[in-house]
Amino acid sequence: MTTPWIVSVIDDDEPVRNALAMALEAVGYKTATYLDADDFLARGREGCGVVVSDVRMPGTNGIELTRILRTQGGNTPVILMTGHADAALLAEAMSAGADALLSKPLMLKDMMAEIARTATVHGLLP
Repeated sequence: MTTPWIVSVIDDDEPVRNALAMALEAVGYKTATYLDADDFLARGREGCGVVVSDVRMPGTNGIELTRILRTQGGNTPVILMTGHADAALLAEAMSAGADALLSKPLMLKDMMAEIARTATVHGLLP
């Protein structure tokens, strides 16, 4: 699968960020990686189709990033990931406008399925 859009992978944990990007690229997604949400916001979002972001990072966290993207009028799909999932965090993520909250350690097949589902819901995939 080759897409005209990019999956933006945002995580302050470099091995996680790079492994996820490599796995996505192996199945045909284009990716861009970012150290944190502030790096993503500063470097621009040209061509971004789906955002995959860690929740807990220094500076702007993943939930705050989701709120920023929604207040800017964007409909960019956002998939959040965390090693500390609970019902309260899920509720906060959904109220911020996230499309999904996945638990770490990630199952790559679950991440791939969620990206495809979210991209389809947002009209990025048929």
